[in-house]
Amino acid sequence: MDGLKLIEDYISWYKSNSFVSDHESYSMITTPFVNHINDRIRLYVEKVDDEILITDDGETINELEMMDLDLSNPTRRAIIDNILINFGVKLEDEILTTRVEKKDFARGKHRMLEAIIRLYDLSFTKRRNVISIFSEEVQNFLFDNEMGGIPNSKIAGISGIDYSVDYSIGATKSRPEVLMQFANNFTFDRITTYGFIFDDISALRGTKHNVKSVIIANDERQLAEKALLAAKSKEILVIPWSQKEEILKLKVT
Repeated sequence: MDGLKLIEDYISWYKSNSFVSDHESYSMITTPFVNHINDRIRLYVEKVDDEILITDDGETINELEMMDLDLSNPTRRAIIDNILINFGVKLEDEILTTRVEKKDFARGKHRMLEAIIRLYDLSFTKRRNVISIFSEEVQNFLFDNEMGGIPNSKIAGISGIDYSVDYSIGATKSRPEVLMQFANNFTFDRITTYGFIFDDISALRGTKHNVKSVIIANDERQLAEKALLAAKSKEILVIPWSQKEEILKLKVT
């Protein structure tokens, strides 16, 4: 597989499906990714001193609150704080913000997008009796079964971007490195994002050792066929959470 070609194809798709509207003091970037109501995710950028300020103009939190989600709930609050820390994003007056130097704009923009997509997953916690949040449940399962990996790993890709990988298991002489992402909301856009992350990391690894890309998907709702086909085309192994025993086959031996 030509990983670099896949990355080039992704970048081409991203550019052709992104739209920029320049204003006097800022620019609005409409990205190809959508939120929980299928609206395009927009980012706003402006120059502040010698840095670039990237924000969502408050749209993410506003739309979650419009769903009557109680964001002050301790569990949801802990999830929000964890997402913000992992992606280096701040929440100021209900606006997501991050500041980067111009040379780091691509990295900062990608982190902001990842944070927004993760936050929109909170829309799936609107059930009254949420016993545990999906990612926490998966992490607990991996820990209890002594999978031998590292949760919430920071791994660089060939592009220079550092990614947050939900769980990683190091390579051995007889087994490839395993990278896992947890998808509470299993959509085509999510596969596209994760596919790029996996390809970027794999390309940096080169021929030193192979990388096995895995998505653990919450299948309380039927998994979208379009997303499954996209994952298959990118050679990503999708394991439905209802078949969690399949995860144990990836265990360190």
